[in-house]
Amino acid sequence: MFVSSVAPGSLWTWSATGTVGSPGDQAGPDGYAGPEEGIYYREGILNHRIGAENGISNINTPINSLLGVFLGDSQPNLNQVPGPLDFSSPASRNYDILYPALQQVFFMGNGLTDTGIAQAIVAPAGATRLFLGTMDGYGWNNNIGSFDVTATDPIVPVPEPSTMLLLGSGLIGLWGFRRKFKR
Repeated sequence: MFVSSVAPGSLWTWSATGTVGSPGDQAGPDGYAGPEEGIYYREGILNHRIGAENGISNINTPINSLLGVFLGDSQPNLNQVPGPLDFSSPASRNYDILYPALQQVFFMGNGLTDTGIAQAIVAPAGATRLFLGTMDGYGWNNNIGSFDVTATDPIVPVPEPSTMLLLGSGLIGLWGFRRKFKR
């Protein structure tokens, strides 16, 4: 599902409610990560068995969880596919802020950490669109349910960590330069 146009560096927060899945195994936006029998499951964690496809990364995440991916204006680049992110542990899904790459699928869940703090995602360089979906293994013909997602579109872009490091280095350099001439 297409969510919105985005600006690179923008900080996104969201909230999500609802359930999706197959009859008998529906889950909320955080997905189902409990024990499960079957060839595609490892304690309820799934990945796309054949790996990255159509220029979009693979991911390890709970079944039926809410996922997102940032894309640019053009069709995904099939030659520059980012590596998969791993959200197989509760700790990995409990992030405060996430910096996914363009074309890299990421776990969104309900938008809150385990302690109720709002999670955030920074749109990568080149991002112009955000798409949402759910993690499923096979048999999409029997899926039921829906998620109600409210995403915020910020006005002020957030600098990437490397930009902040560069800014900090420059400020330290200016402070040293000023001290030199103050003597």
